[in-house]
Amino acid sequence: MGNSDSHPTPLYFTLISNKRAADVLLREAEQKDMYLEECHDDRSNALARKQMTYTANSISPQEAEQYRAILHNILPQIPARLRMDLQEIQIISLMPTADGGMPHTRPPNVICFPNLSQVSSLSTMIHELWHVHQRMYPALWITVFEKMGWKPWSGTIPSSIERNRRFNPDTLDHPLWIYQNQWIPVPVFQDMSRPSVDQVDIWFYQPYEQYHVKSIPPELKAAFPTAPLSAYEHPRELTAYVLAEPDRYKSSPGFHILLDAVGQLSIQSD
Repeated sequence: MGNSDSHPTPLYFTLISNKRAADVLLREAEQKDMYLEECHDDRSNALARKQMTYTANSISPQEAEQYRAILHNILPQIPARLRMDLQEIQIISLMPTADGGMPHTRPPNVICFPNLSQVSSLSTMIHELWHVHQRMYPALWITVFEKMGWKPWSGTIPSSIERNRRFNPDTLDHPLWIYQNQWIPVPVFQDMSRPSVDQVDIWFYQPYEQYHVKSIPPELKAAFPTAPLSAYEHPRELTAYVLAEPDRYKSSPGFHILLDAVGQLSIQSD
């Protein structure tokens, strides 16, 4: 899947150490996905981010040198499929409170880290790279998700759920998917009166019988029984979790369906 050129341009990282340049990239990303505007215009998401500062953070020359070395050393450990299909990845350091401290991606090829030390985590880096890949190859990922039993949900969900749905920059363009034509996972703020980005439950809505459950449905749990609750928010999250730590999920029935769809090079670094 992805780049079929026999001589693909290899993946490389660009750490944006200049705060002004990083803020320019963030403004360009905002023009593409309107993430911050969407959050601002939604009562619950605006309230959840009220105390957060979503801007680039300064990086000292010493830190820049340190993290460029980390990125250089981590590159050979990245799965071959990512190294073939992706090219430049721009790394931005955000203020620590941005998006609850969670790393995430912005279009077209930006990975944002509220804590720059997160770049040293191989699984975190691979997870975020798969989100970039999902952005760049959307049609291919729709095919992957369909093979896994997912399809986009174009209908509605109850307003009581929608108005408390936590937005995710990695899934903003297609937030709702349905599994086996039964369950739509929705990330919902735990405290609806005082929402917090990092305090979220996953509810599963059954659109035809019009009810929701707060535990993982058995059909979905059976595919990836060891996945954390947060992985079930969206098929993009689920696949990013699994492909970032394949050894943890090799015994899961859903793993083999995913691997058949994305190929062995998606979990091999050489």
